[in-house]
Amino acid sequence: MSDPKQLSNEKKTYISNWLSQAKTIADAVPKVQRQFEVASWETSALSDAPDEIIDPLSENLNSSLSKDLYIVKQALPQMPEINLKILNASTGSTAATAAYIYTITDQARQSDVASINEWGSRHSNDYLSLQNQLDRESEVLNLLNELNPTLMEEFKQASNDIKKCLANTISQTNAGIAMRNVLEHFKGELFELARKHPREQKLNWTEIADRLVEPGALRDRFKLQEEQWNSLQQRLSRLAKGHITMDNLELKSIFVKLIDHIFITLSLVQVT
Repeated sequence: MSDPKQLSNEKKTYISNWLSQAKTIADAVPKVQRQFEVASWETSALSDAPDEIIDPLSENLNSSLSKDLYIVKQALPQMPEINLKILNASTGSTAATAAYIYTITDQARQSDVASINEWGSRHSNDYLSLQNQLDRESEVLNLLNELNPTLMEEFKQASNDIKKCLANTISQTNAGIAMRNVLEHFKGELFELARKHPREQKLNWTEIADRLVEPGALRDRFKLQEEQWNSLQQRLSRLAKGHITMDNLELKSIFVKLIDHIFITLSLVQVT
């Protein structure tokens, strides 16, 4: 059985190596661009060159150009094509794993065992900082705007209500209602995307996944978000009805989990 720590490190190392190669390519681009300008000039010069000038020199020219072409191909192997839609889905997949680990650290920070509590609190706080660093909320706003601008405005309202709630200017009930509305309306929008004709009245999560996400690992990732949707819906409903209260960290946590859910789900849907 694979070790989660080893797998996580392997993924980090793979991405780090890719970024290093990408930096090398970025550094090479100005030099390659200058090569291109020179090659463009020589192509232009030879394209309309008089035969009486070129023919006597063709052997030397062919030799020089052949060697040059060989060296260029050795120096500049063709790069693999990057499918940006798949890259978006990959970003969503990585976010899903991080969100899952966050649920573990978030639970751990509530432990009575000091070492576990310290570990959970430290990494949970780091995760909240990472969300701000990545500006994930803005990414979700952009995704929702593409899906339905009205839902984007609802999300904005929920975000404002969370801030007001943290400042004790509105009740937790109001914040819970705003977040629950976003979550439930979001699922409704997924249904609208997935249904094939107006007579369809209901689709379960698996049916939505089958219609919106390519088969394989990406679809499996999407299906796992059903459990997260159910968990969020239950907690937000209880908050909206005043059946539970949350401290500020819990409020921040549940809003971040809502952000993650929307980001992950729509990133996976974008691949189609």
